[in-house]
Amino acid sequence: MNKKLYKTIGRPFINLPSTQKNKFNNKQRNVGEIEMSSAAHMIGITGICPEGSLIFCGKHNKAFPIIRQLVRMSARPFVLLGTRRDLSEESCLRLLNIEWEDEIPKHNLPEGNGILVLKPGGETNLMLKDCLVNWDSHFIIMCVGNGLQVDQEILNLLNGVGNYMLLTEMLYRSVKATDGIQLTPEDLLSSMDYILVSSIGTAGKELIKVLPDYEYEKITNTTDVSLHRDEPHEYKDGRHHRNGGGVRFSQSKSLESRCIFSQDDLVKMQDSNSMLIYNARYAHTWVAKIVG
Repeated sequence: MNKKLYKTIGRPFINLPSTQKNKFNNKQRNVGEIEMSSAAHMIGITGICPEGSLIFCGKHNKAFPIIRQLVRMSARPFVLLGTRRDLSEESCLRLLNIEWEDEIPKHNLPEGNGILVLKPGGETNLMLKDCLVNWDSHFIIMCVGNGLQVDQEILNLLNGVGNYMLLTEMLYRSVKATDGIQLTPEDLLSSMDYILVSSIGTAGKELIKVLPDYEYEKITNTTDVSLHRDEPHEYKDGRHHRNGGGVRFSQSKSLESRCIFSQDDLVKMQDSNSMLIYNARYAHTWVAKIVG
């Protein structure tokens, strides 16, 4: 049998009945799969880099291999921000190579890798807003949702620096409104170059609004049964009824726009220990299993 050396464009004039595998829809979704990969391999495939804005939704231990690799890739030292709840002595994040530690944000950060254990509150927020603009010398890794939050002003300052990563175990707790300006989880996700999700909980609907759509082929199958009974007719051997029936199968197809993932899909990924990676710069999406 001859193999096709090219791909046809458009939809075929005649389609065979679609199966449950639904190859057309899977192709349209265009979601890559990365099986049992190291963090370094996954980052290489997906194009993530520390010179951009990144958010990780999920437990810190799931993020740790990725953070470790991004720190290795960065030309800058890192500064790790969080509350005592985020950065306790038992935190896996303390396994990073930390050279200094402080509890008060400074305008000019010390050289080398450091950690800031901050006290939640309005005073800390004001100090952060005053200092963040000067922190472009470091790769900023900020834990939010356990006392620290992001508002529109802090987000603008972080985007001005450019090289940062947000870690959140609870997305809804990570944003707040100030001066009447509401920052929503959708706004936060929409401003990211890269989104990584190992678990997102009830904020899954916010993520779905940000992820790409695709043209979903909807299949409708119908079955018609018809029966008929005629008046009797005279034959030489007696009376005879022309009775009969028939069954007709038909299928119709239509296209509708859907998100590449549903909330059920996100729950299944979490249960199977899979991670969603979305590169917003190129609108490409992968599902990966990270080991190590």
